[in-house]
Amino acid sequence: ADAGPEVHINAGETATLTGTGTDTDGTIVLYEWDFDCDGTYDWNSTTTGTTTHVYSTAGTYHPVLRVTDNDGATDTDNTTVVVSPVTPPPNQPPTVDAGANQTINAGDTAHFNATASDPDGTIVLYEWDFEGDGTYDYNSTNSSTASHTYAAAGTYHVMVRVTDNDGATATDGLYVTVNSPTTPAPHLQIDSVSVSKLNPSDGDEVTITVTLKNTGNAAAENISVKIFVDGTLKDTIDYGNIGPGAAATRSYNWTATEGDHTIGINMTYRNGADHAEKRISVSGGGSGIPGFEAVVSVGAIGAALILFRRKRL
Repeated sequence: ADAGPEVHINAGETATLTGTGTDTDGTIVLYEWDFDCDGTYDWNSTTTGTTTHVYSTAGTYHPVLRVTDNDGATDTDNTTVVVSPVTPPPNQPPTVDAGANQTINAGDTAHFNATASDPDGTIVLYEWDFEGDGTYDYNSTNSSTASHTYAAAGTYHVMVRVTDNDGATATDGLYVTVNSPTTPAPHLQIDSVSVSKLNPSDGDEVTITVTLKNTGNAAAENISVKIFVDGTLKDTIDYGNIGPGAAATRSYNWTATEGDHTIGINMTYRNGADHAEKRISVSGGGSGIPGFEAVVSVGAIGAALILFRRKRL
């Protein structure tokens, strides 16, 4: 029997054993291999002594080949299989992105969503430090999201830490700016002023329409619109209250008289400590009165003006 040459492999690989046998006065009728040299023959063949075996554990093995001839005589031989341990490649650490910086108001909740990956494994743990004090306040084994309510104003350095299946970690941070809570306040303005006739004749009825709009985040209260003609108060219109984002429209009818006139509109309101005032100037002539022309203009703040100015001849 000849068990063949020494074999070198890594753990988990297959060793090829090339055994042979000869008989001077007959033939070999049986080949047997004891792969672990434990006295038990694990494999046999009547035609060949070549076979394979997987060695999973590192170490040195001495497999035994036994051959039997046609008269029942046997012979044995052994070889050596050296199985080297497999050194795994070094673990590659994970990466993580905490997300964009955020700005909220005190008492609001910030929502976080980290993006993490591991090139040679999986993320097994997410941890969040909401105040940036080194203490991780929240963790999850399967979710990259978290949320936290900030009661006090300030700037917080939020940190996220991820751990992969081999214990490697990565961290990243973002900033949460928490502003002091703002007091809701109205912001009321004269949104538009229109007249039904730009060129009235003497005695015509002209409808003056005023629209107010609240672009603030609280109701505007105690709203009053005063309409003047040539400085004389003609009417006071109560608009009541206008909610945030809402608008209200009221109208006044004035009988036009021949000549130049100034129609002024003053709007006042008070809601808590807030006060707003805006004037719109509209001047116009060519009223239908012979020798007049219409001119319309809008001023920045204060009164709505309609002027009927005599044409130049």
